Amino acid sequence: MSVQTELFEVVVDYAGKEGDAQFLSVSKGDIVRVTVKDADYYTVEKGGLRGKVPKNCLLEYSSSINQTPNSSQSLQSSGLLTSPTNSSGLSSSSSSSIAQQNTLAQSQSNVDMYNNIQLSPESTYQMIGIIDDLNIEYKYEDFEVINALKGGAFGRILLVRHKKSGLLYIMKRVQYVNVNEKAVADEEINHLRFAQSKYTVKLIGTFIFDVDICILQEYCSGGNLRQLIEKMKLWTPLERKIRSQIYMYQLLSGLNFIHSINLAHRDLKPENIFIDKYENIKIADFGLALEMRQDMSYIPVAGTKYYLPPEAFTQDKMTQLSDIWAMGVIIIEMFTGIHPFICQTEEETINKIKKCDLKPFPDYIDEELKKVLLNMVDVDADKRKNASEILKMEFMQLQSSIEKLNDSKREKEKQ
Repeated sequence: MSVQTELFEVVVDYAGKEGDAQFLSVSKGDIVRVTVKDADYYTVEKGGLRGKVPKNCLLEYSSSINQTPNSSQSLQSSGLLTSPTNSSGLSSSSSSSIAQQNTLAQSQSNVDMYNNIQLSPESTYQMIGIIDDLNIEYKYEDFEVINALKGGAFGRILLVRHKKSGLLYIMKRVQYVNVNEKAVADEEINHLRFAQSKYTVKLIGTFIFDVDICILQEYCSGGNLRQLIEKMKLWTPLERKIRSQIYMYQLLSGLNFIHSINLAHRDLKPENIFIDKYENIKIADFGLALEMRQDMSYIPVAGTKYYLPPEAFTQDKMTQLSDIWAMGVIIIEMFTGIHPFICQTEEETINKIKKCDLKPFPDYIDEELKKVLLNMVDVDADKRKNASEILKMEFMQLQSSIEKLNDSKREKEKQ
């Protein structure tokens, strides 16, 4: 943690956290004074009020911002298509997803969303400085393609090696030709950029190649959570429980940060969660993420069928609490090795999801944990606790203390 006083500009609206006075509501364009810098949140002062704001909602304020070029409606023209930091590690494996709002109206919605979070060129320039201390400008020729990984409707996924450094990265190539394609791609990049935290896949850089925009992300050598769940089936119940509880804390911490910046992920599943070289969880693939504005009570349905909550099938809507449901299913899978609602047919599975008719828990899952997991997958979304509330529970606070000790130990080893 560092303590200093600097002026920052708010680049994304942040509504704070209802009922929690330590988080401050700010609006895009506000100039605030930063007094304390922590890992994910900065403490700021505005109009005599003081509170925490996600650091990715802020950019260092420059008094000469009016001397920069005019803004434009794409990352390419605004100068955002350069790279962020140099790092090794994970990525986004975009497997088959269903988006139930694929019409022209949805495309226009994406354009509107992009305009709502559009960064000015001056903020863009400073953001690059924050993310990329080395100010490296990548191009496609800098990389050697090692393997083509499984892609989906939203782009091709490549494992690449940086020729000069030898480091491995994941490159997601997305078509970037017409205005709608640019809006959707720019939206995904902005969402990933603002969602950067300890438990989110790291954005390395972006650049144009041919008709595509290339999104460079860290490579996670531990593979995805689906692969780990399969391996864990061979572990003892105690081994599986210990690892699952660690990852439960990390997943909820990552999701809590994503929700704190008013995003809903909408496509949480084991294939979109990765494990880095330190065996930490990283949430990836923000291709379906959507902003939950204050005037929105719900958002359109999108995602992967077996990880869609009951309200997606019965009411044709989703909220951030839909992410909690999906996360509950994923966590149950980690602990038990099996999807809690899976049946022989898709129709049977969806019917069980609608009724919360899940498989019995094994005996090694204690009553407190069982109660939390059942709450996460409750049919009634309003009854589900949010990530922040679950993280405040005693067994999660204990895991938080262990996590901090491990982080401290790792930092000392680096010195």
